[in-house]
Amino acid sequence: MLRDHFKFLRDERKKQKQPLDDAIKKLFSLETQRLITNAEVLDLISMQDIRWLETHGILAAKHNQETPFGTCAADDFGTSKEVHRTQRFNMRLNNKDVYRFEKLLPQGVGIISQTPTLLTQEEIDSHPFKSIPTHAISISTFSPENGNQWTPPKLIPYGQLMTNPLTTSSQYAQGGFEGTVVSINSEGQPFGFRSQENAKRLQHTAQGLCMPEVSVEMYMQALKQAVLANADYWPSPGSDSKLYVRPTIFGIDGGSGVAPASTYLFMITVFPFANYFASQDFALDLVAIENTRRSTPGGVGHLKYSGNYARTMLLKDLAKKGNLTQYPDQIFHDVFYLGEYTIKTSDDGLRLSKEVLEEDAAGNLIFWKLNSDPNTVTFYTPCLSRDTILPGITRNSILQMAKTMGHQVIEAHIPFNDISQMHGGMVVGSAAGAVLINSMTYRNQTITFDQTDQYKQPFNKIYETLYNLRRGDTSQFNSCPDSPIHKWPTPIRNI
Repeated sequence: MLRDHFKFLRDERKKQKQPLDDAIKKLFSLETQRLITNAEVLDLISMQDIRWLETHGILAAKHNQETPFGTCAADDFGTSKEVHRTQRFNMRLNNKDVYRFEKLLPQGVGIISQTPTLLTQEEIDSHPFKSIPTHAISISTFSPENGNQWTPPKLIPYGQLMTNPLTTSSQYAQGGFEGTVVSINSEGQPFGFRSQENAKRLQHTAQGLCMPEVSVEMYMQALKQAVLANADYWPSPGSDSKLYVRPTIFGIDGGSGVAPASTYLFMITVFPFANYFASQDFALDLVAIENTRRSTPGGVGHLKYSGNYARTMLLKDLAKKGNLTQYPDQIFHDVFYLGEYTIKTSDDGLRLSKEVLEEDAAGNLIFWKLNSDPNTVTFYTPCLSRDTILPGITRNSILQMAKTMGHQVIEAHIPFNDISQMHGGMVVGSAAGAVLINSMTYRNQTITFDQTDQYKQPFNKIYETLYNLRRGDTSQFNSCPDSPIHKWPTPIRNI
């Protein structure tokens, strides 16, 4: 079909046309979003061809060092009036003109494909927690043109997003995300961990932000696509390193009036990482600042909402640099937050607000207290009843693990001073897993936990159990064959 739309060439030029035809076919199939070539294509493509390509979502742009943002021919390549295209392209070609053919995705979003990052296995196994261009991402779009339905998830090369200048996500933060990990067991098989729960939580976030829900089945299909397509970035079998999976959903139009978008993008990106923090023995120094809140009752603290995290960045940056006014020259690893628990104090309706713990900037808080019985521990964590705390999947997993292991779990409203009665604490989350807390500071009071083995033992058991489960090993719970824990690890290939 393409041959009908391109000029036939002289015999001596035919050998140049076939590679171009093949490259453009890849654009149509979305195997790639970009074809860059030099001025020799001028003899191969007419302006009629260019206009036909544009009607099928492929833009043709000319670039050189004088026009680094690109131009597009309006009449023909020889005598054209050039129209500015704001598509950034860095030139390294000594003033030569090059031409880029870019395939735009439907519904007003495009992706400029990037060259994947090349890493050795050693580099993969030690990679920091930082996204990089990989081979592919999985995407789906929702729009009126598609009958207000999600398109089937599709793999495309990793790249930079091109969207409308104004969107509900950039202007009004109409967007949310998830975070989960895939671990590789000793036989080289990838395992997800409670991925269906991440899908359900993303649905809850979408509901709260007036976005269309992604079905659990579609979510799992997209996750499998992205993980298998990036097998070159899997950590070594049985290693502590993991593949981080970041599903994201956000509006890609609107943004001028305060109203929901009509078009949305759902995508899953992945990258490898070794440790979120240094090691199992690494312990955090945390600080809370008076009169600050991460969320409030009636707000969106219980959603995995993009805006919840921006609010924490300033204090975290100041704390890590030792620039907090209240604690000059003191350096902390992270910040934590408190909130109000309102209780009725008498029959006449008098109410009293009590300040209680909520969560870390990006993780849930869990504490423990040793019991007289050396085989059991009591775990404490802030309760979720005020809808101000994210219902963490790692948090839920650790609490269920602890109960199954015979420990007591108490979800309660915890005042800061009560922490002094605990024997240890941890911050838990998808990327971090479980991380020890060394100290917590608030109102110039610092509570420091004893880091000797006796007091760290409950943490070490939880840490090791969690990481074994993430690799697909549920043998520790063989004495409880009916426990749902056995279903938590999910072989990616079986989705």
